[in-house]
Amino acid sequence: MDPNIKVLAEAVHDKHVVLLMSQDGTVDLCEQVQVLLFLQRFLLPDALEDQAKDKWKRTVRDGKFTVASAASISVVLPWYRYCQMERTSRWTVREGKWYNGQADGAYVDVPTALTFASILSAAPAEGPPPSGACPKRLLLVDMHEYEDLERVLDASGAWCNTRQPYDFVHGTGTYFASAFDDFLKRMLSKTLAAHAGGIANAFVVFPDHGAHRRFYLMVHTALPGIALDRICWIDKSRVGAEVSQAERLSYLDEEATVVVREGQLPAGSYVLIADDFTNSGSTLFGGAKIIRKLSGGPVTVAAYVSHFLAKYDQKTVAGFASKLYGDDGGDAALDYFYTTDSIPRVIGWLDAELSTRATRKAEVMPLAPLISSWLSEAPATLSAPSPASVHRATQWLSKQMDGDQLSQFQDALSSAVNAAITKPAETTLAERLETVATALSEMAKRQKTTGA
Repeated sequence: MDPNIKVLAEAVHDKHVVLLMSQDGTVDLCEQVQVLLFLQRFLLPDALEDQAKDKWKRTVRDGKFTVASAASISVVLPWYRYCQMERTSRWTVREGKWYNGQADGAYVDVPTALTFASILSAAPAEGPPPSGACPKRLLLVDMHEYEDLERVLDASGAWCNTRQPYDFVHGTGTYFASAFDDFLKRMLSKTLAAHAGGIANAFVVFPDHGAHRRFYLMVHTALPGIALDRICWIDKSRVGAEVSQAERLSYLDEEATVVVREGQLPAGSYVLIADDFTNSGSTLFGGAKIIRKLSGGPVTVAAYVSHFLAKYDQKTVAGFASKLYGDDGGDAALDYFYTTDSIPRVIGWLDAELSTRATRKAEVMPLAPLISSWLSEAPATLSAPSPASVHRATQWLSKQMDGDQLSQFQDALSSAVNAAITKPAETTLAERLETVATALSEMAKRQKTTGA
């Protein structure tokens, strides 16, 4: 069925709107993007009986409407579905499978993490409403990689997030926050406090070096006292779609040198395998088996992912639960599983599976506190627009005015800004801005008087 979207106008007109987007499916993705564009500029028909009798068909033609928008938009994507595709490789087909180990492969990836960021950053084609462009902010949680995505979002000039360097200690940046940081502080620290030996008897193991690079400092800070050789990773190689894990653990010593961990993990240890997401759980279960092989006795092995994808498939969730509980008759590799509710549909399927079990071996951490914190800590005054958005606004103005009007406007604005700049040094920013506003207001009065 074609989309038929309706929005309660009074709930969004000149309001600060939080748009919580879901990417646990692609069926309604286009509709969500359309709502985002709509909030930036929409037509609000005048409340006129003759227009209603005509079924509003003449509203635009007769000019009986207000061009409106939200006051601001905070876009929250708990799960950014395209985060896995942030780079482009060359590919060829070998023995019926995709292979990226050939230098002159004829195919290339479409980096959808970046192209979708451009779609999210799009502005209404007709320009902003007369009141000005609607400021937008964006929040993404535990991104797979952030550098390329941040570059594209910055270049768009569409977002008013306060610019800040990426903080590996807390997993925060201009557009980013970390659920894993919350998990370490709110949940794991309490679990370890109740475990024999506490943090000193704990290991945090990442399924590959990339995850270790992203989260190593976070673990070291959130779990004070954990030894360097207990923040490890499992070496992994990937060729095409084939992934293999080595049966060894590596870590960084005090000189940031890669060291292969010698000896067995002590019996009684608590080991957490952590990653940003999992498609099927195979890396987590495979890592758990490696941990048990490298242990000198019984250990507790748990796993955490910020985003439980499970291929967006109910059967995959059922298979994951079956492995978690060891339904095949063998010993379960994982003792416990933690995740968040970033992908609601998949979490619903997981809850349904857990509800049929005698014991619950998984816990879902809500993201609501993290999102609420971000919304409350965001500055009340959004940061200044980028040069790119100023350029777009200028282009829009040029379409609304004829040549003489635009020239007069530019001269008046230039004169007002110069007047503000040449004020005495002790003049405050607020006073300088008031000078600009007063000058433009006087220009508007003169225009009304002369009828120009």
